[in-house]
Amino acid sequence: MLKTGLDVLLQDNSSYFGGKKIGLLSNQASVNSELIHGRILLKKKFKEQFCCLFSPQHGFFSEKQDNMVESDHLIDSVTGLPVYSLYGEHRKPTPEMFAELDILLIDLVDVGTRVYTFLYTMVYCMEQAAESGKKIVVLDRPNPIGGERIEGNILRPDCQSFVGLFALPMRHGLTFGELALWINREYEIGADVEVIPLQGWKRSMLFRDTLYPRLHPLPICLRLKRLWSILGRYSGRERIFQREEGRRFLLSLLERRIGTTKKSWSNSNLWNCPAAFCGL
Repeated sequence: MLKTGLDVLLQDNSSYFGGKKIGLLSNQASVNSELIHGRILLKKKFKEQFCCLFSPQHGFFSEKQDNMVESDHLIDSVTGLPVYSLYGEHRKPTPEMFAELDILLIDLVDVGTRVYTFLYTMVYCMEQAAESGKKIVVLDRPNPIGGERIEGNILRPDCQSFVGLFALPMRHGLTFGELALWINREYEIGADVEVIPLQGWKRSMLFRDTLYPRLHPLPICLRLKRLWSILGRYSGRERIFQREEGRRFLLSLLERRIGTTKKSWSNSNLWNCPAAFCGL
């Protein structure tokens, strides 16, 4: 049975984090096997030690549907904790944001590709942790498209951006915890990084093989398995696969398969409805 890093931490009754102030970088997809959000479980476990939250692109509740839409800081109505946006005025947390914590937990659901801004938000947190003398603990989760295959081109240095900062292939085959350790070492960030590893995951597994429930980390997630190969093909031609390109592709496929029109689907609520999200 699969246990994520979150599951493992919650079952740990040691006093490892005793007396430490703890923050959490996550979004709405960071749930346990019973679909209870991690911030609720961590607040119950650590009580007053649990002091703040951080959100990546698309907002803490993944409510920012469109690309490049920034989110503001807010107060979480469930825990009463401040939520610092790391896709707003700042991409990298400020020293002031880190002032109240000793340890930042990172619990983000991956999609297994290089063009995923959550990875670079994690790295910016690692950089600030190194500068501020704080600790990073990654609660590891599976790579949803497996840990054996590595595909696609390697990012060129002159193409670096917030959707690609490091020389990674498009399909990297690593978990977030493995990425954190590798980037910290290879790029000499110098952060104090620890990973609470998965239990029960094999590199040959796709996410569906884990039988673990999954909420999608992005506000739109196309349901076609072949999208991953198209993603790699676009990147191989030195293009970035954007959300609108994926949408146009899906609409054209729907038009051919079920006879609907692009206009009727474009005018529907399909793209804004969480029920349209799907598994890999």
